[in-house]
Amino acid sequence: MLFILDQSIIHHLLQKLLIEEKSRVYMLTAIDQDSPYIVPTQFESFSGLGGKSFNNILRYQNIINPNIQVGALATNRLYEGRCLWEFDRT
Repeated sequence: MLFILDQSIIHHLLQKLLIEEKSRVYMLTAIDQDSPYIVPTQFESFSGLGGKSFNNILRYQNIINPNIQVGALATNRLYEGRCLWEFDRT
């Protein structure tokens, strides 16, 4: 599933998130021709190639004070006909 948002909506959301200089948003996008993957198990790991994929990493960070930071990380990998999403918080 691919969501396409209007540029004005994205601009408005980023403006709300970055209203203070204590917030940051980072985004990285890449296209892999041969996407490696690793499947960890308790005793060993398996690896392989997943084919061509489109990858995104989005990181939001809010600095409350020099010692406290709150953030979130979202990643996705779109294969031909498949999709993988992951979310994490810090």
